Amino acid sequence: MTVEVQEDIFSFAPMEGITNVVFRNAHHAVFPGTGKYYTPFLGLNQNFNLQKKEWRDIDPENQLGGDGTAKVIPQVLTCHGDQFLWAAQMLADRGYEEINLNTGCPAPTVVTRHKGAGLLENLVELEMLLDEIFEGIEKIRTGSGREMRVSVKTRTGMRSHEEAEVLMDVFERYPFSEIIIHPRVREEYYKGQAHPEVFAALAGRCGKKLCYNGDLYTAGIWQERKAQFPEVTDWMFGRGFVTDPALVRQIQGGKKLEAAELLEFHDRILDGYLEMGTEDRNAMFRLFELWTYWRFHFQGADKHFKKLKKTKNLADYRARVRELFAETDFVPGKYEGIK
Repeated sequence: MTVEVQEDIFSFAPMEGITNVVFRNAHHAVFPGTGKYYTPFLGLNQNFNLQKKEWRDIDPENQLGGDGTAKVIPQVLTCHGDQFLWAAQMLADRGYEEINLNTGCPAPTVVTRHKGAGLLENLVELEMLLDEIFEGIEKIRTGSGREMRVSVKTRTGMRSHEEAEVLMDVFERYPFSEIIIHPRVREEYYKGQAHPEVFAALAGRCGKKLCYNGDLYTAGIWQERKAQFPEVTDWMFGRGFVTDPALVRQIQGGKKLEAAELLEFHDRILDGYLEMGTEDRNAMFRLFELWTYWRFHFQGADKHFKKLKKTKNLADYRARVRELFAETDFVPGKYEGIK
Protein backbone atom coordinates (compact mmCIF):
# COMPACT_ATOMS: atom_id res chain seq x y z
CA MET A 1 0.00 0.00 0.00
CA THR A 2 1.39 3.37 -1.04
CA VAL A 3 1.09 6.18 1.46
CA GLU A 4 0.58 9.55 -0.19
CA VAL A 5 2.99 12.16 1.12
CA GLN A 6 1.32 15.53 1.57
CA GLU A 7 3.30 18.58 0.57
CA ASP A 8 3.52 21.40 3.07
CA ILE A 9 1.30 24.37 2.28
CA PHE A 10 2.29 27.83 3.44
CA SER A 11 -0.21 30.62 3.98
CA PHE A 12 -0.10 34.30 4.86
CA ALA A 13 -2.08 35.23 7.95
CA PRO A 14 -4.69 37.98 7.86
CA MET A 15 -3.19 41.12 9.39
CA GLU A 16 -5.39 44.18 9.71
CA GLY A 17 -3.95 47.19 7.90
CA ILE A 18 -1.13 45.19 6.32
CA THR A 19 -2.08 42.16 4.20
CA ASN A 20 -4.61 43.86 1.97
CA VAL A 21 -4.89 43.37 -1.77
CA VAL A 22 -1.99 45.74 -2.54
CA PHE A 23 0.35 43.89 -0.20
CA ARG A 24 -0.83 40.43 -1.32
CA ASN A 25 -0.42 41.15 -5.01
CA ALA A 26 3.05 42.61 -4.51
CA HIS A 27 4.17 39.68 -2.37
CA HIS A 28 2.88 37.10 -4.83
CA ALA A 29 4.62 38.85 -7.72
CA VAL A 30 8.03 39.18 -6.05
CA PHE A 31 8.01 36.13 -3.78
CA PRO A 32 5.95 33.32 -5.35
CA GLY A 33 5.46 30.10 -3.42
CA THR A 34 2.84 31.00 -0.85
CA GLY A 35 -0.19 28.77 -1.35
CA LYS A 36 -2.89 30.77 0.42
CA TYR A 37 -3.47 34.37 1.42
CA TYR A 38 -6.14 35.19 4.00
CA THR A 39 -7.69 38.64 3.82
CA PRO A 40 -7.92 40.88 6.87
CA PHE A 41 -11.34 40.23 8.36
CA LEU A 42 -14.43 41.64 6.72
CA GLY A 43 -16.44 43.30 9.48
CA LEU A 44 -19.98 42.04 8.87
CA ASN A 45 -22.96 44.06 10.07
CA GLN A 46 -26.76 44.12 10.24
CA ASN A 47 -26.93 46.11 7.00
CA PHE A 48 -25.43 43.19 5.07
CA ASN A 49 -22.91 45.44 3.41
CA LEU A 50 -19.17 46.11 3.47
CA GLN A 51 -16.98 49.17 3.57
CA LYS A 52 -15.62 50.42 0.25
CA LYS A 53 -12.10 49.26 1.12
CA GLU A 54 -13.42 45.78 1.94
CA TRP A 55 -15.26 45.45 -1.36
CA ARG A 56 -12.04 46.49 -3.10
CA ASP A 57 -10.04 43.98 -1.09
CA ILE A 58 -12.13 41.02 -2.29
CA ASP A 59 -12.69 42.17 -5.87
CA PRO A 60 -12.01 38.94 -7.82
CA GLU A 61 -10.68 40.92 -10.77
CA ASN A 62 -7.70 42.12 -8.76
CA GLN A 63 -6.34 39.07 -6.92
CA LEU A 64 -2.76 37.77 -7.32
CA GLY A 65 -2.62 38.46 -11.03
CA GLY A 66 -5.14 35.70 -11.71
CA ASP A 67 -2.45 33.10 -12.39
CA GLY A 68 -4.09 30.40 -10.29
CA THR A 69 -0.95 29.45 -8.38
CA ALA A 70 -2.29 30.68 -5.04
CA LYS A 71 -5.67 31.16 -3.41
CA VAL A 72 -7.21 34.12 -1.62
CA ILE A 73 -9.47 33.19 1.29
CA PRO A 74 -11.65 35.93 2.78
CA GLN A 75 -11.97 35.99 6.55
CA VAL A 76 -15.09 37.32 8.26
CA LEU A 77 -15.77 38.68 11.73
CA THR A 78 -19.27 38.16 13.11
CA CYS A 79 -21.31 36.53 15.85
CA HIS A 80 -24.45 36.23 13.73
CA GLY A 81 -25.18 33.24 11.52
CA ASP A 82 -27.32 35.18 9.03
CA GLN A 83 -24.49 37.65 8.44
CA PHE A 84 -22.02 34.82 7.92
CA LEU A 85 -24.31 33.08 5.41
CA TRP A 86 -24.89 36.33 3.54
CA ALA A 87 -21.12 36.74 3.22
CA ALA A 88 -20.67 33.11 2.16
CA GLN A 89 -23.23 33.49 -0.63
CA MET A 90 -21.79 36.83 -1.72
CA LEU A 91 -18.29 35.36 -1.87
CA ALA A 92 -19.44 32.22 -3.68
CA ASP A 93 -21.11 34.46 -6.29
CA ARG A 94 -17.73 36.12 -6.80
CA GLY A 95 -15.90 32.87 -7.39
CA TYR A 96 -14.50 32.16 -3.95
CA GLU A 97 -14.62 28.60 -2.67
CA GLU A 98 -13.77 29.06 1.01
CA ILE A 99 -14.69 31.43 3.82
CA ASN A 100 -12.82 31.69 7.11
CA LEU A 101 -14.43 32.49 10.47
CA ASN A 102 -12.39 34.61 12.87
CA THR A 103 -12.67 33.34 16.46
CA GLY A 104 -9.27 34.60 17.56
CA CYS A 105 -9.03 38.39 17.31
CA PRO A 106 -8.14 39.60 20.85
CA ALA A 107 -8.91 43.32 20.42
CA PRO A 108 -11.11 44.64 23.25
CA THR A 109 -13.47 46.41 20.83
CA VAL A 110 -14.05 43.06 19.12
CA VAL A 111 -14.23 40.82 22.19
CA THR A 112 -16.73 43.01 24.05
CA ARG A 113 -19.11 42.56 21.11
CA HIS A 114 -18.78 38.77 21.44
CA LYS A 115 -16.87 38.51 18.18
CA GLY A 116 -13.40 37.15 17.43
CA ALA A 117 -11.92 35.62 20.57
CA GLY A 118 -15.06 36.79 22.39
CA LEU A 119 -16.82 33.77 20.87
CA LEU A 120 -14.63 31.49 22.99
CA GLU A 121 -16.09 32.78 26.25
CA ASN A 122 -19.49 31.12 25.87
CA LEU A 123 -19.31 27.76 24.13
CA VAL A 124 -23.09 27.32 24.14
CA GLU A 125 -23.46 30.49 22.08
CA LEU A 126 -20.57 29.40 19.88
CA GLU A 127 -22.31 26.09 19.16
CA MET A 128 -25.55 27.88 18.34
CA LEU A 129 -23.68 30.05 15.85
CA LEU A 130 -21.95 27.06 14.26
CA ASP A 131 -25.23 25.12 14.07
CA GLU A 132 -26.79 27.96 12.10
CA ILE A 133 -23.74 28.34 9.86
CA PHE A 134 -23.48 24.69 8.88
CA GLU A 135 -27.21 24.21 8.41
CA GLY A 136 -27.22 27.10 5.96
CA ILE A 137 -23.93 26.50 4.20
CA GLU A 138 -25.27 23.29 2.67
CA LYS A 139 -27.47 25.39 0.39
CA ILE A 140 -24.63 27.57 -0.89
CA ARG A 141 -22.75 26.39 -3.96
CA THR A 142 -19.64 27.80 -5.55
CA GLY A 143 -19.25 28.45 -9.26
CA SER A 144 -17.91 24.91 -9.67
CA GLY A 145 -21.02 23.50 -8.03
CA ARG A 146 -19.28 22.51 -4.81
CA GLU A 147 -20.36 23.34 -1.31
CA MET A 148 -18.64 26.40 0.10
CA ARG A 149 -15.80 25.36 2.42
CA VAL A 150 -15.72 26.81 5.91
CA SER A 151 -12.49 27.07 7.90
CA VAL A 152 -11.88 28.68 11.26
CA LYS A 153 -8.97 30.55 12.85
CA THR A 154 -8.90 30.35 16.61
CA ARG A 155 -6.87 30.40 19.81
CA THR A 156 -6.39 27.84 22.56
CA GLY A 157 -8.70 29.57 24.99
CA MET A 158 -9.90 32.81 26.44
CA ARG A 159 -7.92 32.87 29.69
CA SER A 160 -6.28 29.46 30.11
CA HIS A 161 -4.90 26.72 27.89
CA GLU A 162 -6.93 24.31 29.99
CA GLU A 163 -9.86 25.44 27.86
CA ALA A 164 -8.22 24.08 24.70
CA GLU A 165 -9.47 20.48 24.75
CA VAL A 166 -13.09 21.41 25.40
CA LEU A 167 -12.91 24.08 22.72
CA MET A 168 -11.47 21.58 20.26
CA ASP A 169 -14.25 19.12 21.09
CA VAL A 170 -16.71 21.78 19.93
CA PHE A 171 -14.89 22.50 16.67
CA GLU A 172 -14.48 18.80 15.90
CA ARG A 173 -18.24 18.33 15.81
CA TYR A 174 -18.51 20.49 12.69
CA PRO A 175 -17.27 19.85 9.12
CA PHE A 176 -14.63 22.56 9.00
CA SER A 177 -12.29 22.21 6.05
CA GLU A 178 -9.46 23.32 8.31
CA ILE A 179 -8.89 24.52 11.87
CA ILE A 180 -6.13 27.11 12.15
CA ILE A 181 -4.79 27.26 15.70
CA HIS A 182 -2.77 30.10 17.17
CA PRO A 183 -1.57 28.62 20.49
CA ARG A 184 -2.02 31.66 22.68
CA VAL A 185 -5.04 32.50 24.82
CA ARG A 186 -6.86 35.76 24.32
CA GLU A 187 -5.39 37.31 27.44
CA GLU A 188 -1.89 36.93 25.97
CA TYR A 189 -2.79 38.87 22.83
CA TYR A 190 0.46 38.48 20.80
CA LYS A 191 2.84 38.93 23.72
CA GLY A 192 5.46 36.50 24.98
CA GLN A 193 5.89 33.24 23.15
CA ALA A 194 3.36 30.96 21.50
CA HIS A 195 2.78 27.54 23.08
CA PRO A 196 3.51 24.86 20.46
CA GLU A 197 3.31 22.15 23.13
CA VAL A 198 -0.40 22.96 23.54
CA PHE A 199 -0.89 22.66 19.78
CA ALA A 200 1.03 19.35 19.78
CA ALA A 201 -1.31 17.93 22.41
CA LEU A 202 -4.34 18.93 20.34
CA ALA A 203 -2.83 17.57 17.12
CA GLY A 204 -2.31 14.23 18.81
CA ARG A 205 -5.99 13.82 19.57
CA CYS A 206 -7.75 15.73 16.80
CA GLY A 207 -9.03 14.04 13.66
CA LYS A 208 -9.50 17.30 11.74
CA LYS A 209 -7.09 19.00 9.39
CA LEU A 210 -5.07 21.44 11.47
CA CYS A 211 -2.92 24.41 10.54
CA TYR A 212 -0.25 25.76 12.90
CA ASN A 213 0.11 29.52 13.35
CA GLY A 214 2.42 31.18 15.84
CA ASP A 215 5.92 32.70 15.99
CA LEU A 216 7.21 31.12 12.77
CA TYR A 217 9.95 33.71 12.28
CA THR A 218 12.73 31.70 10.59
CA ALA A 219 13.24 28.56 8.51
CA GLY A 220 14.94 27.01 11.54
CA ILE A 221 11.92 27.60 13.76
CA TRP A 222 9.65 26.08 11.12
CA GLN A 223 11.90 23.01 10.94
CA GLU A 224 11.64 22.62 14.72
CA ARG A 225 7.84 22.76 14.56
CA LYS A 226 7.74 20.35 11.62
CA ALA A 227 9.76 17.85 13.67
CA GLN A 228 7.51 18.48 16.68
CA PHE A 229 4.29 17.66 14.78
CA PRO A 230 5.25 16.02 11.46
CA GLU A 231 1.65 15.11 10.63
CA VAL A 232 0.82 18.79 10.12
CA THR A 233 1.17 20.05 6.54
CA ASP A 234 -0.48 23.47 6.73
CA TRP A 235 1.42 26.42 8.17
CA MET A 236 0.36 30.03 8.61
CA PHE A 237 2.90 32.84 8.92
CA GLY A 238 2.20 36.36 10.13
CA ARG A 239 4.78 38.76 11.57
CA GLY A 240 7.64 36.52 10.47
CA PHE A 241 6.40 36.68 6.89
CA VAL A 242 6.01 40.44 6.87
CA THR A 243 9.54 40.81 8.21
CA ASP A 244 11.05 38.28 5.83
CA PRO A 245 8.85 37.95 2.73
CA ALA A 246 11.26 35.36 1.27
CA LEU A 247 10.79 32.95 4.18
CA VAL A 248 8.95 30.27 2.19
CA ARG A 249 11.75 30.22 -0.36
CA GLN A 250 14.29 29.62 2.41
CA ILE A 251 12.19 26.84 3.91
CA GLN A 252 12.15 25.21 0.48
CA GLY A 253 15.94 25.39 0.27
CA GLY A 254 16.29 28.63 -1.66
CA LYS A 255 18.34 31.77 -1.06
CA LYS A 256 17.86 34.30 1.70
CA LEU A 257 16.15 37.63 1.26
CA GLU A 258 18.10 40.06 -0.92
CA ALA A 259 18.12 43.85 -0.74
CA ALA A 260 17.12 44.36 -4.38
CA GLU A 261 13.99 42.24 -4.11
CA LEU A 262 12.92 43.85 -0.85
CA LEU A 263 13.25 47.23 -2.57
CA GLU A 264 11.17 45.95 -5.49
CA PHE A 265 8.57 44.66 -3.03
CA HIS A 266 8.51 48.05 -1.31
CA ASP A 267 8.10 49.90 -4.61
CA ARG A 268 5.28 47.64 -5.77
CA ILE A 269 3.38 48.23 -2.54
CA LEU A 270 3.90 52.00 -2.66
CA ASP A 271 2.94 52.22 -6.33
CA GLY A 272 -0.05 49.98 -5.71
CA TYR A 273 -1.45 52.35 -3.12
CA LEU A 274 -0.86 55.36 -5.34
CA GLU A 275 -2.51 53.67 -8.32
CA MET A 276 -5.68 53.04 -6.31
CA GLY A 277 -5.87 56.73 -5.46
CA THR A 278 -4.38 56.76 -1.97
CA GLU A 279 -3.02 60.19 -1.06
CA ASP A 280 0.77 60.45 -0.94
CA ARG A 281 0.89 61.02 2.82
CA ASN A 282 -1.41 58.07 3.57
CA ALA A 283 0.58 55.80 1.26
CA MET A 284 3.74 56.76 3.14
CA PHE A 285 2.06 55.99 6.48
CA ARG A 286 1.24 52.51 5.17
CA LEU A 287 4.91 51.95 4.41
CA PHE A 288 6.04 53.39 7.74
CA GLU A 289 4.20 50.52 9.44
CA LEU A 290 6.01 47.99 7.27
CA TRP A 291 9.37 49.54 8.10
CA THR A 292 8.83 48.54 11.76
CA TYR A 293 9.27 44.98 10.46
CA TRP A 294 11.82 45.48 7.69
CA ARG A 295 14.23 47.48 9.88
CA PHE A 296 15.66 44.21 11.25
CA HIS A 297 17.54 43.73 7.96
CA PHE A 298 19.54 46.97 8.13
CA GLN A 299 22.63 47.35 10.29
CA GLY A 300 23.52 50.69 11.86
CA ALA A 301 20.58 52.39 10.23
CA ASP A 302 18.97 54.21 13.17
CA LYS A 303 19.76 57.66 11.76
CA HIS A 304 18.34 56.69 8.39
CA PHE A 305 15.11 55.47 9.94
CA LYS A 306 14.75 58.68 11.97
CA LYS A 307 15.12 60.69 8.77
CA LEU A 308 12.64 58.41 7.02
CA LYS A 309 10.00 58.93 9.71
CA LYS A 310 10.35 62.70 9.47
CA THR A 311 9.75 62.71 5.73
CA LYS A 312 6.90 65.01 4.68
CA ASN A 313 6.55 64.42 0.95
CA LEU A 314 6.69 61.50 -1.42
CA ALA A 315 9.73 62.60 -3.43
CA ASP A 316 11.83 62.94 -0.27
CA TYR A 317 10.51 59.63 1.00
CA ARG A 318 11.60 57.80 -2.15
CA ALA A 319 15.02 59.46 -1.98
CA ARG A 320 15.57 58.49 1.64
CA VAL A 321 14.55 54.90 0.97
CA ARG A 322 17.21 54.77 -1.76
CA GLU A 323 19.76 56.24 0.66
CA LEU A 324 18.89 53.59 3.22
CA PHE A 325 19.55 50.77 0.78
CA ALA A 326 22.69 52.38 -0.64
CA GLU A 327 24.38 53.50 2.57
CA THR A 328 23.67 50.77 5.14
CA ASP A 329 24.58 47.11 5.43
CA PHE A 330 21.77 44.75 4.47
CA VAL A 331 21.90 41.54 6.52
CA PRO A 332 18.74 39.39 6.44
CA GLY A 333 17.33 39.28 9.96
CA LYS A 334 14.23 38.03 11.72
CA TYR A 335 11.30 39.48 13.61
CA GLU A 336 12.34 40.48 17.12
CA GLY A 337 9.38 42.55 18.25
CA ILE A 338 8.19 45.95 17.19
CA LYS A 339 10.59 48.71 18.23
